[in-house]
Amino acid sequence: MGRARGHGNAIGAEVTLTRLSRWRRVDLHPSVQGGDVHARVATFQGDPANVDMAVEQVRAEVESGTVPAALEGAKMLMLVDRSTGKGLGITLFDSEDAMRRGDEALNAMNPGAGERRLSVEFYEVPVHSLG
Repeated sequence: MGRARGHGNAIGAEVTLTRLSRWRRVDLHPSVQGGDVHARVATFQGDPANVDMAVEQVRAEVESGTVPAALEGAKMLMLVDRSTGKGLGITLFDSEDAMRRGDEALNAMNPGAGERRLSVEFYEVPVHSLG
């Protein structure tokens, strides 16, 4: 591990650098985009002991390449809090109509791994750097 002096901050804190070889390279200056992107954010609750099972289930579904037609072209993020079993499923769509169609398809799917869907909310995404 190395150390680097923080530049440009008022307190001059030291930053500890970890081995970067285990992380994917991220562009530090991504292009900022905007436009007609919409997000469906679903909140789930499950047993913390089953988080790995839920992650593997979703990973297997994504890697299978078989997605419902209403989800074609959508991008997905899965966020989990391993200590509480709470998770967020964020699905991004190219239009509000696509989001509504995707919502119907996602609502028909079983959350699996003993999870419960607590809520579903919809957002406009005016700024993103996801490409």
